[in-house]
Amino acid sequence: MIFMDEPAERRPTSGADAAELATQLREVRSRTIRLTEDLSSDQLMGPMLPIVNPVLWEIGHVGWFHEYWTLRHLHGEAPLLDRADRLWNSSEVAHATRWDLDLPDRAGVFTFLSDVLERQLLRLRDGIDEEAAYFYELAIRHEDMHVEALTYTRQTLGYARPKHLVDPPARGAGASPGDVEVPGGRWRLGSTAAGRFVFDNEKWAHDVELEPFRIASTPVTNAQFASFVAADGYRMREFWSEEGWAWRERGAAGGGGVFPRRPSGRLPRRERRRGTAPASPTSSAGGLGANKLPCAGTPTSISPSMLRSMSGRARLATVPSAAGR
Repeated sequence: MIFMDEPAERRPTSGADAAELATQLREVRSRTIRLTEDLSSDQLMGPMLPIVNPVLWEIGHVGWFHEYWTLRHLHGEAPLLDRADRLWNSSEVAHATRWDLDLPDRAGVFTFLSDVLERQLLRLRDGIDEEAAYFYELAIRHEDMHVEALTYTRQTLGYARPKHLVDPPARGAGASPGDVEVPGGRWRLGSTAAGRFVFDNEKWAHDVELEPFRIASTPVTNAQFASFVAADGYRMREFWSEEGWAWRERGAAGGGGVFPRRPSGRLPRRERRRGTAPASPTSSAGGLGANKLPCAGTPTSISPSMLRSMSGRARLATVPSAAGR
């Protein structure tokens, strides 16, 4: 990783002490477990999709990342599982192979997570310096990201909300039509070293010039996305850049989405088998139960402003993402 070539002073931390880091470790692990403990063995694997990981692999990867950077890199411990790198190093294990690996079973993966956490907490009892704290924070923030990934994986695969999670607060009338105009200008992008943890891909702050643009005033809902697809929005040339349209014309966009469609409009059998359960029409296209829209308010047609907002954002929501991280 690039940031390993930097001196320690270039790895800022939040300043959390050992006790605070121990609390954060317990809290983030609690969220991971609560998002996965109710799933059956079949659900922990799920179908092979380009946009999600098998849940069992993902939570093992979380534990491996903690162990690799804290217990092994910092403290020189041997791996708890000899083949851990071959299973969970996402830089080396291709995404499509993760369903076929000889993973430990459900009990084995959860035990691995527990054992890694126990060893981390034992190490933190002796205190920690700032250089070492960086790697604990790195592992904690990495698990935070996978908590988010596990949440959208559950939604993508059509799994029920965990029973212990409270319903999100009502969002009023749901989506708001129209775009917001954002003037161009200079924007400072990236992070500084001032008093908080920073990922390596956020370094360092620098100025960029932005052209004026517009963006939808609220997140796109599944109902809006369904309307966009029904209106064949992907085929409308006016909503593509020159580069994007050339890419589409080369066939990468298939018949209007990520998956290719036959002339009949049906997905090929292989993609139907690997496809996902439909998400709730009232939820945001980008989150679990967010920005709800009453079914009665679902539009029967889409406006130009909705198409403008969705032609780019819906594309981003469906292109295979960084599921391999």
